[in-house]
Amino acid sequence: MYGIVVCPKCMQIQGIDIEGKKSYSCNGCGKRYKISKMKIWNRVKRVEELTEAVTLVKEKKWRDEKMVEVILLGIAQDGGRPQAGCNLNCCVKIQAKPELWSSPVSLGILEEKDLHLIEASRMIGKQLSMIDNKIPKSVWITHAHLGHIDGLGQFGTESMNTSRVTLHCSERVSKNIEKTPSLKLLLENEKLVFGDWGIKNKNFKITPIEIPHRDELGDNHALVIEGIQNRLLFMPDHDTWDETLKCVGFETIKDWLKSLEIDVALIDGTFWNDKEIKHRSQEDIKHPPIEETLKRIGMSEKDDPRIIFIHFNHTNPVFNEETEEYKKVIEMGWEIGTEGMRFYL
Repeated sequence: MYGIVVCPKCMQIQGIDIEGKKSYSCNGCGKRYKISKMKIWNRVKRVEELTEAVTLVKEKKWRDEKMVEVILLGIAQDGGRPQAGCNLNCCVKIQAKPELWSSPVSLGILEEKDLHLIEASRMIGKQLSMIDNKIPKSVWITHAHLGHIDGLGQFGTESMNTSRVTLHCSERVSKNIEKTPSLKLLLENEKLVFGDWGIKNKNFKITPIEIPHRDELGDNHALVIEGIQNRLLFMPDHDTWDETLKCVGFETIKDWLKSLEIDVALIDGTFWNDKEIKHRSQEDIKHPPIEETLKRIGMSEKDDPRIIFIHFNHTNPVFNEETEEYKKVIEMGWEIGTEGMRFYL
């Protein structure tokens, strides 16, 4: 006998074997629960029936509780993995293994039948295929660096040929877009139309928070996505924790996340340490290393949010689950993002 359960911490919906079992581990956050304490939303006799049963429960929760589902569509830094022109082992060894390739960071928000996209990467075609090739109703851009904005051209006549998809970005980023001829044409032809920066939708709310990061092309923002039950922080890029914490007015990462009532934090994990890049100075590409972030947050404790690292440079050893770096993150109770991860808000 199999049952469908919903994790009280991360709202992950999954099918589990309940025949003679006393507990299960959530596929999302890893927390272990006693089955006797869990609500069984549906029961099926065969494992082959689980997929349909999980889908029915999702639809019921979306319909009755108006939850939204967030899908992690990419985990790599702007250049993706493998990266163009890279002859290091980290890229050469996976050239013939597309199952190991990673797309630049992006999120999909499913709200009933509508899709809202966070970031428009050049891999947008592959990323939309992960969510039934839905055409986004809106797109959110955190900043104008490569990997976050270069997929906007796909909304034009040559590809999706959309009509009035709402584009949400800051005023400085919007001015950059209006100065770029190919992107300006999308606005003139109403393939995209600007929307408010920060919005309360039917079933979720997005609040931008300005965060220090290289601003040669405009400013940079983290996004707080708030659903009916949970809040998710999306912060793929920032320069340093000292600058970020000073900007938001807190001394520690955990205090800041607690003030925002964050349940899931997807944060910048570009580099493992500050010596990862050998051929140029990492001072030119500022990002706080995972190693530093772990020192600041320590071990995961009760009532901490899930902290999940994303936006990995192609050189980052956490891409490999067998490395000591990957294992250290997991042993401390935190997580490494994977494409296809789902969160329920």
